Amino acid sequence: RLADAYAQALMDAAEDPPRFERLKLQIDKLLLTNPAASTPALQVGLLQAEFQRGEALITAWIEDPRDKQLLSRAADILGPLATQLEAKGTELNGSVDKMMEGMDALKTEDARRAADAELLRLQATAARVTFYTGWCRYYLGVTKQDASGAQPDFGAAKSLFCDVLGVDG
Repeated sequence: RLADAYAQALMDAAEDPPRFERLKLQIDKLLLTNPAASTPALQVGLLQAEFQRGEALITAWIEDPRDKQLLSRAADILGPLATQLEAKGTELNGSVDKMMEGMDALKTEDARRAADAELLRLQATAARVTFYTGWCRYYLGVTKQDASGAQPDFGAAKSLFCDVLGVDG
């Protein structure tokens, strides 16, 4: 719970770089001393907080489109983050698939109920990763400033948003 509170504070500090860095150090310290606190939900929360830093730069650029440095700084955050989010999405979706395969082997109703609850939490976390990966790719496309360079990111964003919504793209 403490780690989740830190992750929420980190998201709230997205537009305050010194506070963000201070909180990030505190979370890293907490996770070093208590690795069990690093749940999939917390890991996604940390990625979400990083996303919000990039999004804040995009928002600032929208307010002042002459400041191209904002786009460059956003791309510096969002580029590596997109890769991290995609990897986390692959990992979580693999875990969801594996958990679903093991559901039939559960013998008791209590075990099945507990597994169902855990599966729902994991599916929600995986959907959250897909959502933020889509936005990350979209904003990364915006940073490109030319249609041909942005197209792969916009295409990926569209596909990810369709996945979240459960519609064909």
